[in-house]
Amino acid sequence: MTDASSASTPRWQYQTLRFATGQEFEVSADQVLNELGAEGWEVAGFTRFEIGRENGYRVILKRPL
Repeated sequence: MTDASSASTPRWQYQTLRFATGQEFEVSADQVLNELGAEGWEVAGFTRFEIGRENGYRVILKRPL
């Protein structure tokens, strides 16, 4: 029988990116995400935001420690 406290628990490192909408997102997002993907990062989620006159995307990435 395995003790739950001794079971291996996944450990993750997280990173949040922010991209503006429009041209910046279309041009830089693919490049940045591909570079980070090669380093072991994967997208865990994303959201679009609007704060006053500023809007864009937040992308949350994770990778194992």
